[in-house]
Amino acid sequence: MKILITGGSGLLGQYLNIELSTENNILTLYNHNEGNCKEYNFSRIDITEHEKLKSVFMAFNPDVVAHAAAVSSPAQADKLLQEKVENVNANATKFLAELCNQTKTRLIYLSTDLVYDGDESSMLSEDAKLNPLSLYAKT
Repeated sequence: MKILITGGSGLLGQYLNIELSTENNILTLYNHNEGNCKEYNFSRIDITEHEKLKSVFMAFNPDVVAHAAAVSSPAQADKLLQEKVENVNANATKFLAELCNQTKTRLIYLSTDLVYDGDESSMLSEDAKLNPLSLYAKT
């Protein structure tokens, strides 16, 4: 199976590279920090550059996209302009979802429990109320 991994240099992405490469053909994407990406088939790309992302996507023609790219640190997100965080976390995700829809590619979107405020003392149900407290969680 051909799997495109976004955010391949992130904490989760680096583990996805290791695990998914054992039985699949992967292309792992990173933007700044290369992490372990250079040990695999990789591309350095800013996922907010939609035409470049589309070009890489179409050339690789994945069966599945594991989308782990994000400005994922609440502290880091709060230091950036809201527009930058929205472009990475929301707009690029929407564009990638549209590409997957057009090409009938499966999309696995990885998110966070930070969309909840953490006030619950027990396990949450699927219909639990969202209450994001940070810009990262909101995007």
